Amino acid sequence: MNDEIDLVRSLGGTPVPDDAVHDRVLAAVEKRLGRPPRRGIMVWGLTAAALVIAVVAGIAITRWGGASAPSVAAIPSFPKGWSLKVHGGFEGIQLPTPFVNARDMSLAQAEQKVGFQIPRPNDPLANDGQIQDVWVGMQPVEGGGTDIQIQVVYSTGVYVELGPAIPSVVGDLVAQRIRFQNDAQQDAQSTDGRARVTTVNGVPAYLVPQGAATWANGESQGAAGVVTFYLGDEVVDVVGYMSDGDLLQIAASVAPQPA
Repeated sequence: MNDEIDLVRSLGGTPVPDDAVHDRVLAAVEKRLGRPPRRGIMVWGLTAAALVIAVVAGIAITRWGGASAPSVAAIPSFPKGWSLKVHGGFEGIQLPTPFVNARDMSLAQAEQKVGFQIPRPNDPLANDGQIQDVWVGMQPVEGGGTDIQIQVVYSTGVYVELGPAIPSVVGDLVAQRIRFQNDAQQDAQSTDGRARVTTVNGVPAYLVPQGAATWANGESQGAAGVVTFYLGDEVVDVVGYMSDGDLLQIAASVAPQPA
């Protein structure tokens, strides 16, 4: 119980009963992951104290880092070294996932499951040596087939997400640019005009800078920056708290190089 109380105090609160402590801890984890707190998460076969220990370990990694952590200027979109993987043999925990039916696995397992080589960056801010989690979600499509979503998470706080592209824009650079221009027009008010169409290795891309997204009152949502582009029949998002130049640099290492 002392561990829970100490953690709650460190979050700026006051000690409360066990169930409330458990909710506060989960809310703190969600806040650090940049997602709204989720209510009603069920935990079986694990005491609140064990979960607190796991959270404290993640916070310690965030504050002090590890000896082998890469030295980069980027501010992560979630704590460096944070993972939704459950260590220490704990079972029965339902934790947030990036999308429906997502499963966390190794890169080799992910590529075997999806049946193709997963496109990914090769950049000092995001490369295979920094891969931390690979999430794969597979959803049956009405009429046959399967939609595949992939998220590759890097210890630097960057993640790259791939999903099925809209068929009408696949292979059509003009249609892609028009779509991104429409997105920029629609998002102009909610991004203070900062969202814009750009290119990545000559391919149309859509950039929403870090902190550009705002609430209705004009206040920044504090969201990470995103670069979106099409790669074959996939739409790719490169996400991270970093400069526009860094995001575009990472995206350029994923997109096809010009001939």
